[in-house]
Amino acid sequence: MSKPVLQRFLVKDIVELPFFEKAVVIGDKEALERTVTWVHIMEVTNVKQLLNGNELILSTGVVWQESEEACLTFLQQLIEKDVSGLVVELLNFKNKKLPDAMVQLAKDHHFPLILFHKEVRYIDITQELHAMFLNEHHQMVSKLEKLSEFLNNSLLSGKGLINLLQDFHRFTNLDVMLFPKQGEAIFVPSLSHEIREKYANQWRKDKEIFIEAFPEGAVRPIYFLGQTFAHLVIRPRQSIELTEFEILAIDRGATAIAQEIMRSMYYEEQKSHKEGAWVQQWLTGSTKEEEVREHLHSSIGSSIPNQFLTVISEINDVKDDTTNSYYISNVMIARSFFEDKGFKIVITKLNNYVVLLLFPPAYKKLFTVHEEIAKVFHRLHKGTNRYFGTYSIGQLVHQLSQASNSYKSAKIVLQIQKRIGPLKLPAYEELHAYRTIAMMEENKEIEAFVSYYLGDLENYDNDKGKELLLTLKYYLLNNGKKKETADALHIVRQTLYHRLSKIEEVIGNIFSSQDRRLGLELAIKGYEYLYGSLHDE
Repeated sequence: MSKPVLQRFLVKDIVELPFFEKAVVIGDKEALERTVTWVHIMEVTNVKQLLNGNELILSTGVVWQESEEACLTFLQQLIEKDVSGLVVELLNFKNKKLPDAMVQLAKDHHFPLILFHKEVRYIDITQELHAMFLNEHHQMVSKLEKLSEFLNNSLLSGKGLINLLQDFHRFTNLDVMLFPKQGEAIFVPSLSHEIREKYANQWRKDKEIFIEAFPEGAVRPIYFLGQTFAHLVIRPRQSIELTEFEILAIDRGATAIAQEIMRSMYYEEQKSHKEGAWVQQWLTGSTKEEEVREHLHSSIGSSIPNQFLTVISEINDVKDDTTNSYYISNVMIARSFFEDKGFKIVITKLNNYVVLLLFPPAYKKLFTVHEEIAKVFHRLHKGTNRYFGTYSIGQLVHQLSQASNSYKSAKIVLQIQKRIGPLKLPAYEELHAYRTIAMMEENKEIEAFVSYYLGDLENYDNDKGKELLLTLKYYLLNNGKKKETADALHIVRQTLYHRLSKIEEVIGNIFSSQDRRLGLELAIKGYEYLYGSLHDE
């Protein structure tokens, strides 16, 4: 395979052309290394808005040569716009030379000056250079098309990511490094262990500083499904600046790499989905621990954390998707988010629910685990068109045989949210009183309990009863503080006193004992669980 790194025209290449045989060139090595992408003839003084950078400017100076100030102003504009150089025919200048201050300004900024002391046909120079540039552009487009075809063939071969990177390197002669979000970095061509570790450690330590050390265009994020899965980095070489072809080739390489990574992830997720029956059996407790451990080894690796929990999420955005491709695409995103947080994860689909078994790092405290799960779902709700709906976090367990316990507790949290609305942190360990309520419902005791404490108040008057129940709720929440209760209900204290009097007339002294108060608080929560949240209308 040829190595079509197209030519980057430099000032030193231009001045070697026959047209410049009799020109005087003023410029150091750095000045002559400037890139030239186009050529213009300019005979105006205000040029900044007319330039893009990297142009070679041809001028007779007829407009700006009359004063040293005009010369300096003209040159300063070219320098600020990153022009490649200035060609000047000196016939119109006093003493046939540029002002010394102008020459010094050019030297200070490593800006090349190319001077003709005799008349020269600028039209011939522009035609020749334009032909060179256009021919080079045509070759670049042709080779980019060949590169795209080459990369497509590599993708279709199914030989994998490393083969794709090797093909990209062979075609472009660019040395590449790929830093995936998960897994080890890949280097093509291969490097010694010491150099690989040096780059990998620099990447892990501070990605932003690492990227800043590379020339513009040398780093590309591998981006798909709304997030970045890896970074493609072109390793430095002798020439710091990349050619236009190389920059565009890197774009095509990054696109092909994204397609290959997504294809690989999709295949693995699809395979996992097809083989997911063992997860469902595990959740119901009908699989032996040895079998579960064997499956987990192939799913999350040989090192299985000693704690895990179950998360259930409703599927909000249901589509007629017989191939499950929509499900798999969204699950790929969810997996990536959780792996970013250090979780190992197993995912399955049960009816209209996604079930995730999460293995958090052992060093993370439970509250931190809950918060990170909540943050991931916040991102999912923002980024995947609401595919994931209401979610619930089951009990943290420490044995593989306890998966069914975690799953059942997650279902309890989901059921409670269906009754009372979304919880701020929908985790089983955060349910507190609702855990008791859920157990009472399972034993068919909740309605009798609520009726015992609140039945007379509820039945006192349908409208007034709800008003009094709401007052009781906030009175208990505010620990019997009347001012805070009145403020929460947006009523005056006299109205509150009247309501409290009526409440105690119906159900007795609210704070007659600590146990009675706890019973009333639990009964209020039980009422909301059964009949919906009490709120001020």
